[in-house]
Amino acid sequence: MAPPRKRTKTTHPTDQNQGGCGVATSPLPLPRRATLLAAMTFRRDRIRLSSLPYDILGEISDHLHSRDLLNLALTSKDIARFLLHAKQEYIWRNARLRTPELPGLPPFMGERAFAHLLYSRCCNDGAQNVRWTWFARYCSNCLLKARYDGRRAFSMYYRSSDYLRDYEDLNELVNIVNPSKYHEPFAKRGNYVHRRQLDEFLKEWRAAETEQAQRRLLKRQKTLVKRRERHAELLQRWYQTAGTVERKKAKRLTKVDVNVRR
Repeated sequence: MAPPRKRTKTTHPTDQNQGGCGVATSPLPLPRRATLLAAMTFRRDRIRLSSLPYDILGEISDHLHSRDLLNLALTSKDIARFLLHAKQEYIWRNARLRTPELPGLPPFMGERAFAHLLYSRCCNDGAQNVRWTWFARYCSNCLLKARYDGRRAFSMYYRSSDYLRDYEDLNELVNIVNPSKYHEPFAKRGNYVHRRQLDEFLKEWRAAETEQAQRRLLKRQKTLVKRRERHAELLQRWYQTAGTVERKKAKRLTKVDVNVRR
């Protein structure tokens, strides 16, 4: 006599699976307890941070590095609105003053704009190239859109005004990157001009209706160019010395934070 056949185990449809066909299925694995606790803790900490009273948030922010302030401003709109308010300028100033050997604030920049130049990123591809002469940060792709080559810049300049063409030198009115050896206006390479700086100057020149207004504009523009050159040299020197040590320290802290979170 043949042994009895084992009955096939089947699953019956439930309210969540009314269309089941009765085939044996393995249950879905539940998340580990540690994963659930980590998610709950992260969510709870995030809620706590955004719901802190402004006086406590200001006290905490007053002890942070400028890089940490920028990252903190990205956590929520409420925190960004608080940190970017004009009344919180002192927080950014104190963070800058705690940075070792950092040159003083350029007179033509604000505290938050200066911190953004030093520590922020302009694109998602990890752009780290700072054009100190232009006081701007660009990746390789954005840089092509943000500058004029020498030929185009000088052509625009010469066509804008007969007076500028005959009596003023463009090299004294804008900050030029990689100038040609003999300052040739139509050199094949070099003489890169910041698009925004040249466009703003020509716009102000066209808006100056009197000769006196044009003289004031020329004087102010030449002074600004010299200040930019002076501060760009100081910042570039800091970036290559003390700034390098600071970036290495930030990377080590990032690795430690990642290991702790694991």
